[in-house]
Amino acid sequence: MAQKEKIGIGIIGTGFARSTQIPGFRACAGVHVSAIASGQRENAERVAREFEIPFATGNWREIVARDDVDLVSIVTPPSTHAEMTLAALDAGKAVLCEKPMALNAVETERMRRRAAEANLLALVDHELRFLPARRRMREMILAGELGRVRHAKFLFRADSRANVARVWDWWSDREAGGGVLGAIGSHAVDTLHWLLGTRVSHVSATLATHVSERHDKQAGGMRRVTTDDEAALLLNFADSDATQGATGVVALSVVEPGEPKHCVEVFGSEGALKIEGSGELFRARVGAGAWETVETASAPLAGAPYEASAQARSLHAKLLVADMHADSLLWDRDLLVRGTRGHVDVPRLVEGNVALQIFTVVTKTPRGLNIERNDDRSDNVTLLAVAERWPVAAWGSLKERALYQAWKLRDVEARSGGNFVIVKTASDLSRFLERRQREPRLVAGVLGVEGAHALDGDLSNLDALYDAGVRMMAPTHFFDNEWGGSAHGTDKIGLTEKGRELIRRMEARHMLVDVAHASVRTLDDVLGVATRPVLDSHTGVRGTCDNARNLSDDQLNRIAATGGVIGIGYWDTATCGTDARAVARAIRYAVNIAGVEHVALGSDFDGAVTEPFDTTGLVEVTDALLAEGFNDEEIRRIMGGNVMRVLSENLPQ
Repeated sequence: MAQKEKIGIGIIGTGFARSTQIPGFRACAGVHVSAIASGQRENAERVAREFEIPFATGNWREIVARDDVDLVSIVTPPSTHAEMTLAALDAGKAVLCEKPMALNAVETERMRRRAAEANLLALVDHELRFLPARRRMREMILAGELGRVRHAKFLFRADSRANVARVWDWWSDREAGGGVLGAIGSHAVDTLHWLLGTRVSHVSATLATHVSERHDKQAGGMRRVTTDDEAALLLNFADSDATQGATGVVALSVVEPGEPKHCVEVFGSEGALKIEGSGELFRARVGAGAWETVETASAPLAGAPYEASAQARSLHAKLLVADMHADSLLWDRDLLVRGTRGHVDVPRLVEGNVALQIFTVVTKTPRGLNIERNDDRSDNVTLLAVAERWPVAAWGSLKERALYQAWKLRDVEARSGGNFVIVKTASDLSRFLERRQREPRLVAGVLGVEGAHALDGDLSNLDALYDAGVRMMAPTHFFDNEWGGSAHGTDKIGLTEKGRELIRRMEARHMLVDVAHASVRTLDDVLGVATRPVLDSHTGVRGTCDNARNLSDDQLNRIAATGGVIGIGYWDTATCGTDARAVARAIRYAVNIAGVEHVALGSDFDGAVTEPFDTTGLVEVTDALLAEGFNDEEIRRIMGGNVMRVLSENLPQ
């Protein structure tokens, strides 16, 4: 390849490329991503807009043919790798191909031979080799610090495909190259070959398919899964300078509930090394009976649930994180048990270093809900209440549904052994914050209500909700009601007279008014009536994602003028993206308009939307905020400080 000022990268695929490869290329000096392709052109165009990539297409062959592309990065299902690689090499392009390299040895050999004939750079993306802990482990092994290696283990456990409701896709199809052995096993074999400096001489394996069929959206029915979701390998390694009679075990599963696990262990005649999922390297000497930490640059292993820079992890551990919106009380889950479904429970809040979560009660949603137009004639929650065996009183009363969900949170508090507390007053919050300095695993919750239809039309029911612990409420949700108009309603009216009285009574009780989902007229009316700070618990901004769900610049400014806070959500309608970078971009825009003291997190976790991570992954937001240029103090405010301030100044004493 001729020397150029910048190397042009053309990417085929928008999944892993979007979350990992594009940010990686953007961090490299001397390269630029000049083109991107996807089987669905709209996906390519969306990612191109997000990362300011000049060219997007639905035809991958256009990437291969472009003069401004010097290297083609192939991030697609394995069944496509051979054809794309051969075409790129024939066009004189270097290639970076995702693993597994191809469907079989015949395709692999054709790719290898073509690259050799063309004398072009052709690499398989085994990126785990470059993690600092693994590089240090390899140095120690090959330097003989373990003596002769006797045994190695590679363990990967997750539950990413344990949910039988997950739909059928290429990962379920043997002909497309799916399955855990190819996806993770290729990493395992490469890791052990590379660490030990030798090859596998013998192997025996057992593959299993525990979820045998999945729903195929295109076919409209169930379809047989032809790939493995569990693989166990027994290995023997050829003798080398580092190994003698060495054996190995590889255990892989993507259907095992519980804490995800990724661990690499190597045992020798004079000691052992292991890397845990946190990215830390440990050593055990023969006879010591314990592991000691080996100094290495901190970096999480790929395959750990969420990844972030060492700087972000260090900062995130020091933050008081607060999230303004989660619908977790709607679902039949014990929030004291670490779940494999949804986004939020107390153990995962602890793991994500979330100090305070606002839990918002949902009492009614229309069938087929959308962000444009809904009426109030249907209701999903009635069916849910019956199916989940809520009290009979809650089947027909929205107020009783709110009271039942409030009781569920109090029950979590009662059974938590003091590890979870509900904040109702400013004094409660002060005591919680004082305790948390000594007990960093302590979590607090605040109760909110999504839509004043929960009052069953009676203003006096506000007292019952207040007594149950509710301290925040939105006038509307997905439809117009007798209190005001929804951004998604049929008429999108403003506050009614009853709605205006509701705002006055809420403020008299020091309950916070939430304008999430409010129509333009309702939001204007609330801001005209309110004398205390107004919140928007979960939203996006039209400056980065222009739709009816999100706030205009004027609305951002007017909410900030009340002293309120805007919670930025994580889902696609809020951010026009599906990762932490999109969240950070929306936050940056909101801060530029409203000021850093008025922007916060508003996830909409457990709100029947697709999120890029659960609450354990909020370190990704911290990392993305650092990448946006925010300093530590600004991140402290955004990630929780602003919410803590508003609550401490406005909750009842």
